[in-house]
Amino acid sequence: MDPLAFASVTLLRGQPCCLLLVVAHAGSTPGRTGFRMVVGSDSQMAGSIGGGIMEHKLVELARHQLRTGRPEVLLKRQIHVPDAPADRSGMICSGEQTVLLFPLEPARDAAALSLIVEGIRARKPGGFALTTEGFTSHLGAVLPGGRQFEPAPAPDSTSWRYTERYDPRPTVHIIGAGHVGLACCDVLSRLDFRLRLYDERPELNTLHQNTFADERIVAPFAELSRHVGPGGPDQYVAIMSFGYRTDAIALRQVLYKPLRFLGLLGSTSKVQRLFSDLRTEGVAPETLARVHAPIGLPIGSQTPAEIAISVAAQLVQVRNGGK
Repeated sequence: MDPLAFASVTLLRGQPCCLLLVVAHAGSTPGRTGFRMVVGSDSQMAGSIGGGIMEHKLVELARHQLRTGRPEVLLKRQIHVPDAPADRSGMICSGEQTVLLFPLEPARDAAALSLIVEGIRARKPGGFALTTEGFTSHLGAVLPGGRQFEPAPAPDSTSWRYTERYDPRPTVHIIGAGHVGLACCDVLSRLDFRLRLYDERPELNTLHQNTFADERIVAPFAELSRHVGPGGPDQYVAIMSFGYRTDAIALRQVLYKPLRFLGLLGSTSKVQRLFSDLRTEGVAPETLARVHAPIGLPIGSQTPAEIAISVAAQLVQVRNGGK
């Protein structure tokens, strides 16, 4: 469960909990800005701030606060260098991270956190802020990009502020709801993508089994262009339909859209034949060069699950700035 959703459920039950949030990081470090976890008063947990001995020590500190009933807001600098003169984390990654321990109380935080969780789930414009006074939801507001931490202006000041903006999830259009489409949706659903699944076979059992996709669209592949929409820098298309004919129809429908990623599943021989047919139709070589085919990183994948991992890895690579 998402840590903030876990915290919201815990608070609505009338139980306190403690948020551990990485508010800043530098260099090589297991926890990056925005990593978070929540520790409940019953020792249940959700999320991670990077793992290892560092996380273990801070979780124990949070549990101690909850057990003793003496909550305290703390900013803990963690330096991952064995011979650091102070603030050693016990890890050797060479970077550092600052972790906020923030006790959450039902009366003070439950309402605001419920709004924040709903905003994150719905990807509504806006974000949230966290200060010593607690959470504030900023639905509809324009916030600085990504995650921002403003430390206290002076050593004796506690007026720090952390803000986080909700960014829309990139959309992956999975064309084909067969076994590979099902496996891809399973993996990608855990990687912060929005998933739209398409097939023209309403009776397909794997279409109905697919509970991972955000949307399931039954329509002829010849109408795909209308359903996929205009494209854009956050739009990905992965074609994995049930045969050469439908792959060709689907590819023609999206080939000229300005997409962040366009990939086609299939053997090298199938891809070569399809590209040859498209070149005969007048499709320019540079247009075909945009198509990642065969789709997926080359890991020798054979089964639907292995193919899904290779496809997901390639999409994450592209999302994170790779080609």
